[in-house]
Amino acid sequence: MSYAGRVGAYNLKKRIGDCEIIVVDPLKRLYVIILGRFTRNSG
Repeated sequence: MSYAGRVGAYNLKKRIGDCEIIVVDPLKRLYVIILGRFTRNSG
């Protein structure tokens, strides 16, 4: 498995049970949630 594949699998595993993501309807809303988390965690 490539590095990118491992990182993707790790990210998916972290999101299991994430209530905010599970109930997302439109894909754009999911993008906003993920981007917001990345921005907050990046400092």
